[in-house]
Amino acid sequence: MRFKHELILKYVTPILEIILPKDENLIQELLVHSRLHSVIKYQLIETPGVWKDGNMWFSIDALMHSYYICPDTQVNCGRQIWKKQQFIFDNQNFYDQQHRSDYIQAVEPGTIISISYSALNWMQEHFVSIKQQLIQLSRIQQQYYRSHAQLLIKPPLEKVKAFTTTHKLFSSVANNTINGMHTGLSRQGYENQLKKLQ
Repeated sequence: MRFKHELILKYVTPILEIILPKDENLIQELLVHSRLHSVIKYQLIETPGVWKDGNMWFSIDALMHSYYICPDTQVNCGRQIWKKQQFIFDNQNFYDQQHRSDYIQAVEPGTIISISYSALNWMQEHFVSIKQQLIQLSRIQQQYYRSHAQLLIKPPLEKVKAFTTTHKLFSSVANNTINGMHTGLSRQGYENQLKKLQ
């Protein structure tokens, strides 16, 4: 409990712009509703399912990504990449309360924190600061999706060059199957383009 408290105070509260002692009640709610997890490399931390089983995640020290399975081709397609110390939040699933379609996976070992969608929903209804932060996270996610859509329409070589530039650390840590997912290429296709850049 103490370790979780220390991590939340050190990493989570500054990002949420929570200030002591004014927001003491909110910090207590975060402590009550958050869970601490240790993950190993390539561990799936969330799979598709009903809304109530969804979470907002916060990675202390592991790079993360999400993907979905295309219903037409049955191919894994990259959805989003998160750096360390970013909230992992799917605004559409959270607000629409619909079936979750994504897999969320760690690409390196580390420590992460989760807050269930139901707890998060209660908190955003009772704390204006949480509601505002979720709106901001939604904007960031939409910007990411627009940028990712633009990446996917580039020719293969340009895609891989842009991807490895934008996600330099992620592309060096993740395997090329995962990197391929986020560029719309197979592992072999991704590696073929990568060789041309060397």
